[in-house]
Parts: sequence; structure tokens; C-alpha cells
Amino acid sequence: MEGTTLQVVKGRDDSEEETTSVSVEWNKLLQKELKRLHVEDLGDLDAVELWATIPEEDKESRGRKDLERLEQQLSVKVVFLERHVLLVGAKAKLEKECLVIRNVLAHYYWRLKGKQILL
Repeated sequence: MEGTTLQVVKGRDDSEEETTSVSVEWNKLLQKELKRLHVEDLGDLDAVELWATIPEEDKESRGRKDLERLEQQLSVKVVFLERHVLLVGAKAKLEKECLVIRNVLAHYYWRLKGKQILL
């Protein structure tokens, strides 16, 4: 975990030993949870333009609000970087349950570029 910092909040009665023990436990728990996360790069989809193309909501109730709802339902996150779009979440969720999110992104990419893609 390069580039991360750890800040410990101590109470008045916390000993150095207790603080170290808690830090070690939290670090182990954090490392365990990070191992469960998987990042899938959907490719160079011109993410900034793609994001601008997606309306808050269209006639079929698709759009940014729909993406947010799907992210919450599936416990995944869609990340729009400069050019790439990433899906972040549990590997099983990304492989089996993100078809609807992929379809929404492919639909708006098609609207943006006039090209059909398979995500």
C-alpha cells in the first residue's frame, strides 16, 4: 500500500502497546478486504466524454441515476478516469452480475462514437 498513511487516534489511557495492537489488527483487516477487490479495465472508452454523454436520466429512466442505483444494488463502483472506465468490486460480482452496467455503458458509448462495443 504505497502512498498511504496511517493515523492513530489515542485516548488518554491508551498505552503504546494497545495502540500498536489495534493498528496491526486494523491493517490486517484492511489488507484482507483489499484482496477481495478486483479492478477491471473496460478499456479506452474516452471516459471524460462518455461521462458527459450520459444524462442524469433519459426517457427510459437510464442514465447516471440508473448507474448509481445499479452500483448500490451490485456493490460495485464504476470509475471514469481520463480515458478508461473501470469496474471495481468483488471478482464474482464483476464476472456474473454486471451485465446491465456493461450494457448501459456500451449504449452510451455507441451514442457517443457511433460504434458498437462488447464490454
